[in-house]
Amino acid sequence: MIKIVFRGKRAYLVQILRGKSSKVASFSAEGYKWWRDLMGTDELDDSFANWPRVAKAYIFAKVYPYTSSPHKLVTLLKEMEDFEAVYWMHTMQRFGQRAVYAFKRLFGV
Repeated sequence: MIKIVFRGKRAYLVQILRGKSSKVASFSAEGYKWWRDLMGTDELDDSFANWPRVAKAYIFAKVYPYTSSPHKLVTLLKEMEDFEAVYWMHTMQRFGQRAVYAFKRLFGV
C-alpha cells in the first residue's frame, strides 16, 4: 500500500509493507491538488498489476519540487505510456537526481 501522509508543510509518499512504513519521496503540501488531479486518491495498491500507476506517482513525487509548470507535468504523466513510466521510475531509483534532471530536460517540465 502506498499513501500520502502530511507532516507540516510537506506531503510524503509512504510505502507500507507488513505494518512498517518507509518514506519514498516528498513534495510540498501545495502540490497535493495536482496529486489529486493525477491520481484521484490518497492510497494506491502497490501490487504488480498496478505498477504503472505507482510509477507515475513516484515520478510525480520526485519531479514536482523541480518543475516550473505542474499542469504540464500532470498532463505529461496522464498521457505517458505505462512502459515508459516504469522505465523512468527505475531510472530515477538507480541514478537519483541525475535522472530527475534528465527527465525534466527531456520532457521540458
